[in-house]
Amino acid sequence: MPLQRLGALATLYAIEYPIIKVKIVEIIAIFKLEFNPNIYLYATVEYLQWIDIIQGTVKALIFGLIISMVSCYFGFNASKGAEGVGYATTASVVISSVMILTSTYIITALFFG
Repeated sequence: MPLQRLGALATLYAIEYPIIKVKIVEIIAIFKLEFNPNIYLYATVEYLQWIDIIQGTVKALIFGLIISMVSCYFGFNASKGAEGVGYATTASVVISSVMILTSTYIITALFFG
């Protein structure tokens, strides 16, 4: 499989991850915390606004792009065997984390001024 396709698959996974996370929270709220499912779903629909959905989608797209691009960059430029791969992995995680924190601040400021 070409590496570009692998990067595209990783980006798609990063986009789908928040949806899976929401479903897990919903299951915990209903079954473990014994919330009434009808009231839970009603309150979710009642208080959820389109701006929340748009912001979440934009963040998921940008986070997926950041993670895949930074990881691919450091992965392609890894050298010196296992030591280089370890350095590239560490640098990729650190830089991705900082970029995600920064982009979260910027996106939130743009959406909610």
